[in-house]
Amino acid sequence: MDKKFQCIMLIVYSFLSGMKYVQAKDFGIIQNAVSGEKEIIEEATVTRGFDFSAMDKIWEIISILEHDEEPPEEAWTGLIRTPGYAALVLHERGYGLNFLRQNLRLVFKPSMADELKKRSDSRAVRHFLEFKEKREAVRNFQVRMRNPSVQEEAMALLKSWFPQGVLDGREPAPAAFILFDKDARGGYGLLIFDILYALEEGEEFIPLFAHEAFHYYRGKSAAYDEGDLFITHEYILMAIDMIQNEGIADQIDKVTTLFEGGSRCNTDYAVRYRKNMAETPRILGRLDDCLCRLTEDNPDYGKIGSEMISAVPMSGHPTGYFMTRAILKSSGKEELVGMYNNPFAFFYLYNIAALRDTSLARLSNGAILGLHEMEKKYISQPETKLAAEAVVSGVDLSAVDCFRRITAILKQDKEPESMLWDIFFRNPGYRALFNHESYYSREKITDLITLVFKPSREAEFKAALSEGGSYMLNNFISHKKELPNVLRAVERLRDGRLFKKAVDQVSTLLPQKCKEDFFPPSLSFIYFDGDVRYGYPVMVADPMWLVESPESFLYFLKAYLIYVSADRARSFTEADLTQRQYAFIIGLKRIQQLGLCDLLAIEDGTLKKMDVYTRYQSALPEFPQRIGDLDAVLARAENHPHAWKEFTMAANKCSVRPGYPVGYRMASVILDILGRDALAESLGNPFAFVRLYQKAALKKGNLPLFSAESMNYISLLESECYRQNRKSLD
Repeated sequence: MDKKFQCIMLIVYSFLSGMKYVQAKDFGIIQNAVSGEKEIIEEATVTRGFDFSAMDKIWEIISILEHDEEPPEEAWTGLIRTPGYAALVLHERGYGLNFLRQNLRLVFKPSMADELKKRSDSRAVRHFLEFKEKREAVRNFQVRMRNPSVQEEAMALLKSWFPQGVLDGREPAPAAFILFDKDARGGYGLLIFDILYALEEGEEFIPLFAHEAFHYYRGKSAAYDEGDLFITHEYILMAIDMIQNEGIADQIDKVTTLFEGGSRCNTDYAVRYRKNMAETPRILGRLDDCLCRLTEDNPDYGKIGSEMISAVPMSGHPTGYFMTRAILKSSGKEELVGMYNNPFAFFYLYNIAALRDTSLARLSNGAILGLHEMEKKYISQPETKLAAEAVVSGVDLSAVDCFRRITAILKQDKEPESMLWDIFFRNPGYRALFNHESYYSREKITDLITLVFKPSREAEFKAALSEGGSYMLNNFISHKKELPNVLRAVERLRDGRLFKKAVDQVSTLLPQKCKEDFFPPSLSFIYFDGDVRYGYPVMVADPMWLVESPESFLYFLKAYLIYVSADRARSFTEADLTQRQYAFIIGLKRIQQLGLCDLLAIEDGTLKKMDVYTRYQSALPEFPQRIGDLDAVLARAENHPHAWKEFTMAANKCSVRPGYPVGYRMASVILDILGRDALAESLGNPFAFVRLYQKAALKKGNLPLFSAESMNYISLLESECYRQNRKSLD
């Protein structure tokens, strides 16, 4: 194992163990230990329970030094062989034999008094001097800690935070008490406490030990093997794991100490802790942005992970505490501890709590989907059902309700509280829109709403109108005029029956693999420009669409449901494709997906109510010509480098915006001849859709066909795309 990799893994391990750590630059691997210590360290054995062997050796050495004599070499090597020092020196270069010999001699050997005065400003020397002053208290502490009831008390605190039976038969967590700095360490195979640090904790030491023992036992029962992590994923897993790890462990020792009335509520640490906990909505917002990017075709895992680590303050303690308290209130302790070692499930449980309590910041559907995709890589039995409960399923009207409250306040020429704006923009629809389209922003939308509804800004409003007004401004003017009609239209969707009907329709066209891993779709109403977006994990719609184009809205709802299902079913990683490959795939994909949408819209009569229907009917007889146009390009594409540009134009001619009559005719032929199941299984693979049409058309007869050259090129494209996908997986 090379030196660099060892250092990296030590840092990762220390993060996951949950104690206080030195910076990466201070880590040392065994080759960096003080000369002659390597063999000594390797002989050390791990203890069980509380180990005071280092302190016993220190007392022996002190008794010799105080007589102004030098301890024999075997006394020093015996000290460094004790489990606590052996583990510490193995990982950190600063605490070896030289460190111990120098500081113990300076502080306890009378002939070193003059040298001690010169070095009294040293942090290490001051620590050893304090130890000298408190030696009797330290001895008494040792006596108390040797009592078996101490560990029994710690285990009693700990036991309720694990599922029943997990700790049965477990040996006490190994913990070594040594003298090095007012600090503690974990992740080195045992827990290490500085004896003065433990002494100063006083009555709080037992809860602190139980906190650290939680990390130790949880690490022994991890839901995934750290050794199986891809290097590019490690910081992502580290971020979510430390939030859960610290969030649950902090329930053991922080609840009664850091908050009002607590023994340490006024300490700098407690103030900083509470301040960062209050920042949880902002922190979750940053994590949401990162997690959403996991659903992209070619995510930069390393960059995402680094951003997640930097977004979470204090190693995840306050963020995890906030999330844990929300889960306890919403789902109860049994549900929380049942998922104690699965950080993905921890985030699902929190989002379920946030869906139940709208005052909590919640993660978007895209973030939950990103987590679930990562979970499937590492957890043998992923919590798919729990993930499905953690997303906004159906119709989300939270922004509509907030908009009504915000505009009512603005009409009184008052300013809504920032928290109300936060809740308004916390909507998953806004999250998706802002992530994908930089044109839109919280600041821009806030200003336009205020401009239209606040009387004191009337002069600015008139000035903006005199210049023509932007499309977005005019949309908000329409919202002001049509507010009662918009609210009535929205209320018809509140019970979710219309949405469920569309889901049930689309489910008849889902392949089996989508049904087995079905992620509930959702529709989020937000205010932006009177339009809809259906290419995101959540469908985004401006409520004005319900008033101005109600039939089109239902059409695009089905288009969204087909889109998200096809996206989950597809076997191609689009980011790995060339421009040529992508042009052919995107053209065929639109023909297939909107053709299926048209099929459903014709079956339920929706298309007949749309303005496009007349144009649609007139375009249907052009079906043979459009197939011919596509075939002409495909047949010569292999030998013509710019054929992909021609194919884009040929595919666009198949649309009457929004419908695709060519796709509908192909889908209806497949349905008539090969059945609905065959049509459904092609979802996500536009090449299979073309092959099925060709097969059905040959059987039915008297239908336009693709040439042999075109079908050969379709097969070539498909094999290329599968090969590209395999390369990306490799």
